[in-house]
Amino acid sequence: MLLLALPLLAASQHPVAVLRSGDRVPCRPGTAVGSFLIETPWGRLAGAADPVVEVVDPAAEIELLRPIRASDPAAWVGRLAERGLVGPLVAEADRDNLDPDQRERVLAALEGWGR
Repeated sequence: MLLLALPLLAASQHPVAVLRSGDRVPCRPGTAVGSFLIETPWGRLAGAADPVVEVVDPAAEIELLRPIRASDPAAWVGRLAERGLVGPLVAEADRDNLDPDQRERVLAALEGWGR
């Protein structure tokens, strides 16, 4: 079900809400620090004990991670997944010249977001 919505997510990268637990979730623009209800690209996420402590700009994080992409593709995928940067993961999965091992890592990372 999630994979059907992923092409839309790749087209426009959403901000990422950092929760008190450290979890990171793509969210809609306008998500407020302190909020317990997060509007995600897929619907609402309610975390009664896990409020938003920060909302980060994905573009800045992607730029910081970009040097890793060529030198360590596996780390690139892992860092994108850790940081809730699902849009770039979808874009990576869609590359025509993607190495089969890298495609497997990307799809595994995306599968984690479908649970």
